[in-house]
Amino acid sequence: ILSLEITGYVAVDHKGSFTAEPGANILVSQFSNWKNAESFALPLNTHYVTIEVERKNNFKGGILAEFSNGYVTDSSWQCSDINSTAKSSWPVAQEVATNDGQDSRWSKVVSNIANHAKWIWTANTQDNKIWCQKEFGG
Repeated sequence: ILSLEITGYVAVDHKGSFTAEPGANILVSQFSNWKNAESFALPLNTHYVTIEVERKNNFKGGILAEFSNGYVTDSSWQCSDINSTAKSSWPVAQEVATNDGQDSRWSKVVSNIANHAKWIWTANTQDNKIWCQKEFGG
């Protein structure tokens, strides 16, 4: 059976929103538990995925995701602070940790997301509100 959609699993620390182009703007609930990924069904013609995240107080922020088309969060994504709108010039994402439970901040493997997926953020770990984008092509 041919799937007509892309399934995505996304976890953010601390809270954020998720946008697929073309597609719906999906609000990721106010995350108080980054340990559980939210799942989403995206149209097969999705070209871009953008995830906006705000970190909490002085804690590390992060985005972790996997999609059924094979993409995971890693340094192939682009991330910038929320004030930058020129997405074409965003720098590459910084890999903060791996979804293997070995990092002191994210000491648990997030289910439904591959162990080789990376928690990502901007190069400036002090950025409070960021967005990261991945082009799926198409």
